[in-house]
Parts: sequence; structure tokens; C-alpha cells
Amino acid sequence: MKKRTIKILIYLSAFSLLGLITTQLFWIRNAIFLSEAQFDHRVSEALQDVLVELPKYSKEGCEKSCIYSCPSNRNQMLEIINPTILDSLLKATFESYELGSDFEYAILNSSNDSVIFRKTGVIDDNFEIKTHKKGLTCIEATDLYTLEVYFPQKRMIILRELSLWLVISIILILIVIFSFAVNIMAILRQKKISEIKNDFINNMTHEFKTPISTISMASEVLMNADDESLKERVRVYSKVIYDENLRLKSQVEQVLQSAMLEKSELNFNKHEIRVHDILNEIVSNIQLDKQRKEISWIINLDAENDKLLGDPMHMRNLFSNLLDNACKYSGESPIINISTKNEAKRIIVAVGDNGIGISPANQKYIFDKFYRVHTGDVHNVKGFGLGLFYVKSIVTAHGGTIKVQSEIDKGSVFEVTLPLA
Repeated sequence: MKKRTIKILIYLSAFSLLGLITTQLFWIRNAIFLSEAQFDHRVSEALQDVLVELPKYSKEGCEKSCIYSCPSNRNQMLEIINPTILDSLLKATFESYELGSDFEYAILNSSNDSVIFRKTGVIDDNFEIKTHKKGLTCIEATDLYTLEVYFPQKRMIILRELSLWLVISIILILIVIFSFAVNIMAILRQKKISEIKNDFINNMTHEFKTPISTISMASEVLMNADDESLKERVRVYSKVIYDENLRLKSQVEQVLQSAMLEKSELNFNKHEIRVHDILNEIVSNIQLDKQRKEISWIINLDAENDKLLGDPMHMRNLFSNLLDNACKYSGESPIINISTKNEAKRIIVAVGDNGIGISPANQKYIFDKFYRVHTGDVHNVKGFGLGLFYVKSIVTAHGGTIKVQSEIDKGSVFEVTLPLA
């Protein structure tokens, strides 16, 4: 899938996700508004029921604790209602309408908004804005008096009623967001796998093309040789064919071994081995290779104990891969640093170079199978991207760990930690 297509797909998916979330939030908001309207309607009906029942109690039990108002236009005391009876009536009615028992109320004079009675210490500055009002025409023929009721926990009651749907909506939104994130990550991962696959195919083509071309050329020379020079040419070109055949075999074996490592099917023949001996042997072999660049070595094998239990062949391949990479990626004047030390019954082997370095973005993937730092179709360094995957697999199989520290244009240090025998 092309990069531009992936971007368009991500943008469209993100836009769709945003639209779904916005729509869901819109419906949640509307549901809350609808519940508020239904709540207000229930309050209105409950207050109407209270006003119907109130006249039955307005003349009872008022000798000791009745509410009185003394309007300015007349001197006589006006009996309103017994507050205890009113409070009990409101509680019983509100609970029957599932409005709860947490409410506040007051009786006001409508002509001047003066408070005739209020439930002690419960009315705040916003009481007038938040209240439900009903005129007490059942007590006084005119709308001179108003009963105002305030529910401080109104929003909590509404949210509690909608709690199941709110929780389901939030869970669904989170599931959609999670699914979107997983799908985007899967798309990006598939894109990266596709790039790695293409790089692997390109590298494999280049790696196999050289020995195949060499074998083909050597075969043609042998077929066209005359009798006088045939013997010498057979010897020379047979050696070329043999070497290139070994090279092809090694490359195929490397791919097969990586598959076996991934399936944990590789068998290890573990013996007690000396790490310093292996490192010295590999360095000597590299120094004998005349085709390599001139390398400056800094070697500090300070570990007092370098014995470990491991497979000699795979341990040799492990450190050969690390040192080979250090040489390949070190530019024109390689400086390779090898050091060992002991720490808590373990040996730590560090291989450093002064090469091109690895960016932090690539460091996360360098131990992945077939992964190589992307260089497009430029094939300036040989390999399939299996070396570090193999190294980490062998280290892990021997109970060790590997980590890398690297800076662009300053080089890299690979540190292998293995348990001692």
C-alpha cells in the first residue's frame, strides 16, 4: 500500500471516528436535557398534588407552630400553613415521584419577593434561578404567596438515572477509539513489514546474483578453454566455483537457521568455552583478510573469569556477526573497541565502533528479523538483515541480554551480558 493511500485512509478513519464520537456526545447531551425536562415535569406534577392535599391540613395543628405573614396593607395575621405538615407532605409526594428527599423550599410573598418562611440555612444566592414555583392559591385565593422548591442534587439524580446508558456509551466510545488505534498500528506495522520484505528481496537478489554470475562466468571459461590451458584453468576456476558454492550454501543456511531460531527448533551443543579465546581467534581471522580496510583495534579483555557454558559454533558466529558489523559500518578508518568485564557472576562483552551510528528510531527494530536501516535500493553493505536477529536469539537462548548505545555519525556500542559457567 502506498504511503499516500495510507495517509488518506488514516485521515478518513480519524474523521469518521471523530464524527461518531461527536454524534454520540450529542445524543448523550440530548438525553440529559430530556431527562431534565422529564424531571421538571415530575416536580410540577408532584407540586400540583401537594397543592391538592394542602387545604386538608391548612387548618389543623396551627396553634403552636404556624407560619404567619403580616402584609403591610393590613394588620391582622394571616395564617399560611403548618411547616412540619408541609415538609412531611413534600417529602412523601416527592419520594412517590422518585425525586428523592434532598430538597429545599421556601414560601415567598409574590408582591415584593420577601421570604415568609424558608427551610433553615439551605437557600443560597442562586435559589431564585434554580427553583420550581407554584402559587399557593389553595391557601389564598390570589397568587399572593408562592411555594418555591429547589433540588440541590438534581444533576446527580438525572445522571444516576442515566448512569447505565452513560457507562455503556463511554465504554463503546473507548472500544471504538481502541479499535481505531489498533487498526492504525496494524496498518503501519504491515507497511513496515512490506518495506522490510522489499528490502530483503532486493538484498537477497544482490547477494545471490554475485556468486551465480561468478559461477556462470567460470563455467563458460571452462567450456571454451582449449586443450593446452585446460588443466590450469580447471584448477583455478574450479576453486572459484567451489568457493562461490560455499558462499551460496552459507547464505541459504543463514536464512534457514533464522527460521529455526524463530520456531525454537535449533539444537545447541553446549560446552565450557573461553570467551577471550573466541574473540582473539575472530580478530586474528579479520586481520588476515586482505580484502578488508585497515582497522585500528583497542582491546581490553579485563574479565578475570571468561568461562561460560555455550555452543562453541553459535558463540563464534555471535561475536563474528558483531565484529563484522563493526567493520562494515565504520567508514574508511575503522576503530574497533573490544572490552570484557565481570559483574555479578556474569561476563559483559562490549563491541564498539566509530561508524555511522544508528538513529533512535531504528534502534527499536535492529534486532527484528530481516530488518535493516532503510537505504532504498542502494546496496552498499551486504546482508539480509538477519545478523542481529541471530545474535539476539543466540544470546537469549544462552540466558543473556544484549543492548545497544548509538549516536548518528559517532558510532555504536553493543553490550552482550552472559552468565558464567
